[in-house]
Amino acid sequence: MTEETKAKIRRYNSNIEMSGRGIIAFGLWTAIKIWINLMVNVDTIKQGMDSHDEPIDFYLQVVFVTAGVLCISIIIVNVYVGISAIMYGRGNRKKKTFVIWAVILALLSLIFIVLDIINQEDMFDERMAELLADTTTLFILFDMVYSMIMARLTIKREQV
Repeated sequence: MTEETKAKIRRYNSNIEMSGRGIIAFGLWTAIKIWINLMVNVDTIKQGMDSHDEPIDFYLQVVFVTAGVLCISIIIVNVYVGISAIMYGRGNRKKKTFVIWAVILALLSLIFIVLDIINQEDMFDERMAELLADTTTLFILFDMVYSMIMARLTIKREQV
């Protein structure tokens, strides 16, 4: 294997590792963003609940628990993909099953990007920040998968 090929593989593995760190960071950011939006919009949520029989606080607790479960799920999936990518980039992991979750996260990011573009009429600054964050997440996931494919192809080319 030539030095140039080894350098390419190191660069691809470094990209995979850095993408893993980015996925973890943006997963945490997504969870924080959900909680911030929930806290800021508590009054709007209360106004949207039109209940005569049950106290609104019960429904509000259900919303908070649901959001908490969603945030924890987001963090778990992002941390799993991120740590797996870091380990894969360092050569400590051979399984690539985390790529399936990365593709799912990429599809969700793509859906969020479309929703951010559609909902541009209200709170323009907030929507633009979300659009940039979602686009960055999609780019990081794409870069990770691309680097994995290119590293594998580079190794295969050298073996032939």
